[in-house]
Amino acid sequence: SVSVENKLLISYMLSEQDMTQLRTMVLRIIYITFGIEAGGALLLFVGFSQLYGVGGKAAFFAVFHSISAFCNAGFALFTNSLEQFVGNPWISGTIMVLIVLGGLSFIVLTNTARNLSDHILSALSGNRRKITKLSLNSKVVLTATLLLIVAGTLVIYGTEHGNSLRRYPLSTQYFAALFQSVTLRTAGFNSIPFGSLTSATYLIMIAFMFIGGASGSTAGGIKVGTASVIYAFIASFLRGRRQPILFQHTISAGQVLRAFTILIFGMSVVGIATVALSISEHEPTLKLLFETTSAFGTVGLSTGITSSLSIFGRVVISSLMF
Repeated sequence: SVSVENKLLISYMLSEQDMTQLRTMVLRIIYITFGIEAGGALLLFVGFSQLYGVGGKAAFFAVFHSISAFCNAGFALFTNSLEQFVGNPWISGTIMVLIVLGGLSFIVLTNTARNLSDHILSALSGNRRKITKLSLNSKVVLTATLLLIVAGTLVIYGTEHGNSLRRYPLSTQYFAALFQSVTLRTAGFNSIPFGSLTSATYLIMIAFMFIGGASGSTAGGIKVGTASVIYAFIASFLRGRRQPILFQHTISAGQVLRAFTILIFGMSVVGIATVALSISEHEPTLKLLFETTSAFGTVGLSTGITSSLSIFGRVVISSLMF
């Protein structure tokens, strides 16, 4: 017994056009959430058991961090986040997978799972069967996510290999850069100290945090779909095309307008908040911009100045998260 207005709202949030399928979709979200978090908890339990032994502490840490990672919350039960696991591929790797799955959105997860299962069943049976096609939204989200992760890894390694990463072996440097790239846009975990990064790294991280994850996911930011539409518009404009195109699909003028509206709104809010903090706080402007963008994208990363903010500054940061 949900009103038509609320059904429209839910369908918009879940990117589900068929409102008759909302009940099924909501139940599927519940099953997916519990399933992925349970699987992640089991994997993390194996890793934490090596540190704390097989017992309640390892189980609690596994469940807590699995939920925190999949929901892109970024809370860790360690004072230095996950810095002590920078070279632990089992724990850090599981956290990364959970973050990515949480940031893809439920509609993309179900669409991709159906596509993969149809291909596998078709290959095993040897018979041609109807394959569920990847939607435009799924193609955009999967492609943009992969590109952002790879680009973030290379950029963070390039700017930090002689700075915060120099004390680690080469393999750990790349793995740490990959972990930070994955967690950067939404989750807020950190495996390297954030207080002494280069200015270039801060600026790049600000851009990634501002973009965020996918619509209908547990992530924040303006969303990768919005960024993709803006990219398609600019690319089409430079090529002299009348309408932007993504994966051979035409993007409507309404979608372009909505994307730019979200972009302008996000930049305005972050800009105003940064100016307000630069007046009330005595911290470098770059670090204040990092804090405001992190709050706006509900990332949760900090350069270490959050605890020293004034009451006014903390109210600004809290408001941005809302």
